[in-house]
Parts: sequence; C-alpha cells; structure tokens
Amino acid sequence: MKRLFIACAVCIILAGCASTSFTYVYKSASFNLGTYKKLAVLALLPNDQARVLVEKAVAASLTSRGVHAVTTWSEFVFANKPEIVKQAKLTDEQRKEIIRKKVTENNIDALLIITKFNSKTEERYVPGSSVSVGIGMPGYPVYGYPYYGYYSYAYNVISEPGYYENVATYFVETNLYDVASEKLLWTGQTSTEVSNSFETDATQFGEVLVKRMIEDSGAGKK
Repeated sequence: MKRLFIACAVCIILAGCASTSFTYVYKSASFNLGTYKKLAVLALLPNDQARVLVEKAVAASLTSRGVHAVTTWSEFVFANKPEIVKQAKLTDEQRKEIIRKKVTENNIDALLIITKFNSKTEERYVPGSSVSVGIGMPGYPVYGYPYYGYYSYAYNVISEPGYYENVATYFVETNLYDVASEKLLWTGQTSTEVSNSFETDATQFGEVLVKRMIEDSGAGKK
C-alpha cells in the first residue's frame, strides 16, 4: 500500500506540472506591461472552444498579476475564421481598418496575439508498473493447501503492462503589440504537449506564458 501511495503522489505532482516550454523569446527595450491600461488577448486558433479557453486563461493569469487584460472572442468574432473573411471578399486594407476600429472602440492600448503555427503527433511508449495491493500470508505454502495462501501471494504484486499513446504537440507564437505605435514589444514561441483536458492545458499554457512575460517586463505581481 505504501508503494501504491507513493505512485499516486508522484502522478498527482506530475499532473500539476506545466507541459509548455519556450523555444524562442524576443523583447524590445521599451517592453513594460505596467504602462498599459487595457491589454486585449486574441487567440487565432481554428477551434472556437480552444480559442475561448486560451483567451480566458491568459487574461485571468495577467489580471491576477496586476495587468488589466480582457478577452476578444466576443468582439473579434470572425478573427479565427479566415474562410468567412474570404467569402466577404474584404481586401487586406479593409480587414486592417476593421481591426483598428474595434481596437479604438474598446479602448485597447496593447494587443496580445496568440497563433498556432504548427503541430505534430507522435507515438510514445508508456512503461508498465508494479503496484503492491496485498500482503503474503507467512506460514502457508505458496502452492497447495490452503488456497487462500496462494490467493494472497498472487495478489501481492500486480504488474500493469506498458502501452503506446499518441501525444500531440502544438507550436504557438505569441506577439504583444503596442497599439499607439503599432510596434512589436515581445515575442514568445512555445511548444505545448496536449493532454486529454484542453482546459487544463490552456490554464498551464497561460501560467507559463504570463510568468515569462512578467519576468521579462518586471511589471505586475509575481
């Protein structure tokens, strides 16, 4: 039982670790999150649910650290739907003007754009494990009479076989722009392993992303 407890504890600890890591970071000399009154988070993801979860997670993480941030999925409804924009036959300049108007109307002074630019899926082997679930009965032979001696022995250790699982990795680029100057202030490229719970993945991604931004900026509460 002790081994089982330790195994469960390790699983819980590992489950809480973020699966997001940085592969590239750039920041300008003028990067300072503390100068902005309203930072908007815009996730350009093909799935609406993923977009909402990521925007909410990143905005919440920023706000918890003293940076006022808002989501944009309800304002920039078609931002992640290029096929609809294409059907509308809007020119590049018309699209830019729509974005500028939305930003001005909502008093946004910084825009954080999150884009998935690649992904891959690979097969990974997960080794098996042995878990103690009982205690052998001393004084009784393993083979032969009584039966409950062998029963207890056989269930002392149960081995779980290993298995293969498909692991998806998303490569994401996050850019922070100053609205007034339209200049790029900060860029972070990350890779994230996707689990069975995208809500958990979004929360972990938001925490890792914002923690690095705060560290690079020196603004907000750590």
